[in-house]
Amino acid sequence: MRYLIYLIRFYLVRPRLYRWVLASLVLLGIAAALLQAPLWLLLLLLLLLLLLILFRRQIYPNFYPPEEYFVQDQIIISGPAAQVDQLIARANQQTNLNLREVTGADAGPVRLRFGQLPEPLLACLNRCYEFATAEFVLALFRLEGNRPDVARAIHQLQKMAGTGSQIRVEPNWLTGSPWDIGGSPWDIGGSPWDIGGSPWDIGGSPWDIGGSPWDIGGSPWDIGGSSTNGERAAALPEQFAQQWAFQNIELNGRNDLTGRGVRVGVFDTSPFPDDQLPQVRNELLAVAELRPTQQLHLQLRHPDSPAALQSAIPDSKKLDVRDHGLFVAGLINAVAPEADIRLCRVLGPDNRGDLFLLLRELFLFLAETAVTDPKPPTLINLSLGIRIPPEWVGIQLPKQVESLQLMMQLANCLGVVVVAAAGNNSAGATQPEVANLPAFWPSVLGVAASNKRNGRACFSNSGDIGAPGGDGQVDTCEPNLANCTDAECGAGVIGPVLLSVKSKNGAASHYIFWHGSSFAAPLVAGLAALVQQRGRGQLTPSQVRRIIECGAMPAAGEDPALGAGIINVRQTMERFDECAAGFGLPPEENQMVDTKASDG
Repeated sequence: MRYLIYLIRFYLVRPRLYRWVLASLVLLGIAAALLQAPLWLLLLLLLLLLLLILFRRQIYPNFYPPEEYFVQDQIIISGPAAQVDQLIARANQQTNLNLREVTGADAGPVRLRFGQLPEPLLACLNRCYEFATAEFVLALFRLEGNRPDVARAIHQLQKMAGTGSQIRVEPNWLTGSPWDIGGSPWDIGGSPWDIGGSPWDIGGSPWDIGGSPWDIGGSPWDIGGSSTNGERAAALPEQFAQQWAFQNIELNGRNDLTGRGVRVGVFDTSPFPDDQLPQVRNELLAVAELRPTQQLHLQLRHPDSPAALQSAIPDSKKLDVRDHGLFVAGLINAVAPEADIRLCRVLGPDNRGDLFLLLRELFLFLAETAVTDPKPPTLINLSLGIRIPPEWVGIQLPKQVESLQLMMQLANCLGVVVVAAAGNNSAGATQPEVANLPAFWPSVLGVAASNKRNGRACFSNSGDIGAPGGDGQVDTCEPNLANCTDAECGAGVIGPVLLSVKSKNGAASHYIFWHGSSFAAPLVAGLAALVQQRGRGQLTPSQVRRIIECGAMPAAGEDPALGAGIINVRQTMERFDECAAGFGLPPEENQMVDTKASDG
């Protein structure tokens, strides 16, 4: 019954061609019945109606109920603390919303208080985001009752706050994606397929969200790698350092740079279950990197999530991708082997999380960075995104995601470089999709996936820069990881996993092939760490971006979807002084981060 209701709403909210055809058939059927038309004509009309529904379902199989967009009983409210508290008190007195602030394990509210940030940082934020004073908070509230209605609550609260209010009310959006790591079927509310004239009338293209043939039933870009029927394609340890991805970016040209002294926050999945870890733990994992003695040092954080996520996905469709974050961290480590990598679990083993958990962990990470003296050069890698429902779904919710945009601006004010995956929902499209959130925003370096030929991977969205992420088959863009056997396999990149996989020679391996812009992003983050080390930690995010883009190699065919081109480590290091001209950096002999000062 619930699915039937979703399906009816799915059809009713769609304007133009489909709705007119559907309505015309219904009216013809009613008219035929009233005029006592022959039975064969009534049956024919009924058959046409059924075929239309099935045809629609075949073209647009990606229909997601609300559970796959946002937490069903939670909202995020931001603004000056006193105004937030007054609004909630009024709402509970004058409406039947019944709002209760979510508390943590210590029974205290989980709200984020910006007053703990240094004054210069608040001043920087105020120039870009008018959120008033140090009284600004981000708070999470639960809608209590049998039938919570997030859309209704948001509209009521925003109306009560009034025009010009500093209060903002948002859904607690889901992060990650249960089906596709890079992005599909996430929509940023600005798809290039929204041409308004397509006969598909879904916003433009059958490849739009809700229209991709790469659906849950058999998406070739499923996180688990549906090309291997859910099995992971094993790689041999010695293939990791030899893989084409490292050759294409000329990783051996980094000279003596290692990323030492640079901190990298990775917000992703964790390979360890929560019940086996304290909230924070240091972990030493052996990863056969370019130098066999190199270890992957991770500080793992497993925060409690205030959201009990519910999913409409059947258990048979749920995937276990807990190694995704480790794979990402392993690629960063390969490029910058001495960077301080901190992996924070903000996504579950099925790659699902919620916006408030991500906001909270980003805020804590940035707040710690702000008060660290001396402040280390810092990066953030986000191989995740937010899936915003398009208009045709009929979920009338604000799409700005201002709270996450504020967090990205906080990082920028603090001098923290943010690298994010552009997304993977362009398979089969004649033109690539724009980047997902947050990669779409100017303050974030969005990374598209490139292939072995230095062109855009057929599944990748557009980005500001490109980096190796694998590819699909030439004609169909279907993945082909199952046939990968050596380091030259262009279908994917190779990275470490905790759960061993049996390789084709029968030996257990902790390396697999995987594909997606999720794994292009950490290669860029690793290069950004080298650039920051070379710049003695004195480069701003825009300067780091300029140097990386300046050192990039042209993409095959100069594809604009790959932005400035494909990253190249050797060329970036060789052209560093030229690219950094005018930045006012110290002389070259003083450029390296003091390794002795970085010990401990």
